[in-house]
Amino acid sequence: MPNHPSCYLRSFYINSPIGSMVIKSCTRGLHAISQSDTIDDSNFAEVKGLVSTLQMPKLCPVLTTDKFQSRVWVMLAQQVGPGKTISYKELAEVANNPGAARAVGSAMSANPFQIVVPCHRVLPSSGKLGKYAFGKKNKVKAWLLHHEGVSVLN
Repeated sequence: MPNHPSCYLRSFYINSPIGSMVIKSCTRGLHAISQSDTIDDSNFAEVKGLVSTLQMPKLCPVLTTDKFQSRVWVMLAQQVGPGKTISYKELAEVANNPGAARAVGSAMSANPFQIVVPCHRVLPSSGKLGKYAFGKKNKVKAWLLHHEGVSVLN
């Protein structure tokens, strides 16, 4: 994610049950939380831990240029808690744009707030896993859902 011209971004790395996470923020708020590029299906090892609920932190206002994506991220974070899933189609309906399932998919792939905005909880209408991170992190998605008590079709 490139720096926004009006923000000075600081990056922090934290360890999580799925591996290293990168947090980017400025003085006005959160810009991104993402899995490091070192996490993928070839090196992902399942771990055990507790499900916790995070409160949605304040997001930096410069990130709201795409109002639909922002609405999708907020709706997902607010309405789909741990142990629950939603389809791309249902999330489009919740975001007041029925028929925009593909746009929801684009919003999920552009999601800069992984885990806080839990895109792993969004599934195709078939109920299958889908292609998390273009299929490169399907084991991570399966583990996150299993960790939250969700069974998913393969």
